[in-house]
This record gives sequence, C-alpha cells and structure tokens, in this order.
Amino acid sequence: MKTTTYARLALLIPFLVWCFCVLLLLLANALFPNAFSSSETFTLSSVVGIVVFFYVFGIFFWLVPYLLVCIVLFILSFRSRLDVLKPIFLLSPFAMAILITIETIILAMTSPEGSISYHSPSLSSNSILTIAMFAAITLAWGYLCIGIGWGLYVLFQRYRIIKDEVSTEFVPVTINQPE
Repeated sequence: MKTTTYARLALLIPFLVWCFCVLLLLLANALFPNAFSSSETFTLSSVVGIVVFFYVFGIFFWLVPYLLVCIVLFILSFRSRLDVLKPIFLLSPFAMAILITIETIILAMTSPEGSISYHSPSLSSNSILTIAMFAAITLAWGYLCIGIGWGLYVLFQRYRIIKDEVSTEFVPVTINQPE
C-alpha cells in the first residue's frame, strides 16, 4: 500500500472510532443497564461513558462538517505531493473546528421557530462558552484520531505494509560494452 492510499483510508478513522464507541456503549448498556441512570458521584468510568455517549450521538452534529473536510482532503490527496499533503492532514482538525464553530454559531442564532434571528446582534456569554467548548473538543478529538492514524502508519511501515512511493536507494547503472 502506498502512503497516499493510507492517507485516504485514514479519513475513515473517526467513523471506525464511532463504530467502536457504539459497540462499547451497547456492551456497557447490556452489562450495566442502570449505569447511566444512577445519580452517583462522577467516576472515571462514568466520565468515559458520558464522553462515549456524546460522541456516538454527536454524529448528527459533526457528520456534515467532517464529510466536507473529508471531501477536500480526499481531492487534495490526488492532486498534491506527499510533502504538501502531510501538513494539510495534520492541520485538518483546525478546519474541522472552524466548521463546527460556524455550525454552532448558526444553531445558537436560530430561534425556536427554526428561522435565524437577526434582531439579536450578539451571542450570549453561554453561547460563546459553548462555541469555545465545542471547538476545543473538536481539536482534541481530531488530534486523537490523527494520533491513532499516525500510530497505525508507523506500525504499518514497521511491518512493511506501507511502502514509500519514492525509493531512496541508489542503484548504479552499468553498461556492458563489447570487448
């Protein structure tokens, strides 16, 4: 497999993490059916459960912006060199955070009737904190997925599943001349 092929396939990592989280949530619900309804103090498992729960149901919120980022990265993977493509992929969580911020602002400005309210020129402080929180979570989750992708890349290179497109070996050319 080439590096660019892996880069294209790595765009599926958030969906694979989502599937893993769905399975984890279903397993936790089957093993501990009252775990999410108890009013105990927060433990590490309850915090992980809340994060997994919000990621699983948050797909309705992050799916469209992520698909836009994926389409752009997928097209660029055919048109760009590998040395240009690498920083673009590494900075993609920032593009995702910008799209999530735009989406959150639009949702915050939407009135309960479903139309955008223009009579409120400023957002409330709670809305600004929510927007900042969603942007920070998007960056953290994006770099978690990039870390997973980078770790798999290093592992696949180690086991020679991924081979670089450009060979760095020097092969001398010899010409046999008749004697």
